[in-house]
Amino acid sequence: MTSLMSCQDNLLYTASSPLPSQQWNQHDTLTYTIPPPPEDTEAEMSIYARVTQVFEYRSISARVWLESGGSVVGAYTLQIPTAKDSVTQGKDSSERLLPTAAQTPLYSDFISSKQPIRLKAGHEYTLKVAHIMRKYQIDNISHVGITVEKASPNGKP
Repeated sequence: MTSLMSCQDNLLYTASSPLPSQQWNQHDTLTYTIPPPPEDTEAEMSIYARVTQVFEYRSISARVWLESGGSVVGAYTLQIPTAKDSVTQGKDSSERLLPTAAQTPLYSDFISSKQPIRLKAGHEYTLKVAHIMRKYQIDNISHVGITVEKASPNGKP
């Protein structure tokens, strides 16, 4: 997947939140703080999930809020496809994003499409992520994380 294979030089921020009970409840809002960029930056954000065992959904719907200075500056709905053709099986850069296969022997990694965002120099940003599935609790998810990368010029990888 191009999102996971992008050049590390473009990487601005990545973080993962473990879900110890391997469950993600609707009230579990995951929070990530992005350090202030040194210059105004066109960026792309994606969210990812590591699922354990057989996962019962074809995708995960999530709401992401981008906040700065205590105000919401962007709100996005992203889909993490979890169909078999979107599995990365811990290859390429996903190993640096999440624990290795030796630590979690049965897993599959899934990533959303990239969402363009604009980051202003000197501003700290917070990303908040919550699932918006009809079912209150989603089982068999061990991690949820985000990746923020500099946008590729003209959309080229």
